[in-house]
Amino acid sequence: MSLLARFFFGALPLTLAYALLTIKVGVAETLFVVLSVIYAEVAIKVDEWSTLSSLGMKIETPELFMSNESRYHRIRIFLLIAAVTALFFTNTVPLYLGAAGLAAAWFTTPWIGRHLAFTHVRRVGREMVEELNNLKVSDPTEYARQVADDGSASHLAEWEKEVHITNQELSERLKKLRYMGM
Repeated sequence: MSLLARFFFGALPLTLAYALLTIKVGVAETLFVVLSVIYAEVAIKVDEWSTLSSLGMKIETPELFMSNESRYHRIRIFLLIAAVTALFFTNTVPLYLGAAGLAAAWFTTPWIGRHLAFTHVRRVGREMVEELNNLKVSDPTEYARQVADDGSASHLAEWEKEVHITNQELSERLKKLRYMGM
C-alpha cells in the first residue's frame, strides 16, 4: 500500500477522530468528516474495481459492481455532494479548508485506486505463475496435457511478463483499452 493510501486509511482517520473528541464540534462537523472519509474509501474502491474491469480482470471485482458499475459511481458522487452539503453547515471547519480537503480527495482517489488495481494485477500474475509452476513440478503429465490442450506454456510466459510490468506500462494499456471502449 502506498504512503498516500496509508495516510488516508491510517493517520487521517485517527487524527480526525482525535480532533472530533477534543474539540467541541457539532453534528454538521462530525457528519462532514464521516462523509468525507467514507467518500474517500468508496471512491478508491470504485476506481480500483473500474480499473481492474477495464484491464480485463472483471472476475476480481464484486458481482454487484460487475452487474451495475454506474450505480457505484452514482453512490460515490452522492457521498461527495453530501459531504459538500454538510460542509456548508459547519461552524468550526472553514469553508476553504473543507473544500481543499474534498478537492484533494477528489483528485487523489483515482490515482490511489489505479495504483491498488495495478498492484492487484501483479499479485494475480504472481499467483498464476506460482500455480502453473507448481503444476509443472507436481504433475508433469497433467501439465503436458494442459499445454497440449490450451497452450498453458504460453500463458505462463504471459503471466511472467505481467508480474514484472510497471505502473507506466499498465497505465498505457489502460488508456488504450479505454480509448477502444473496452
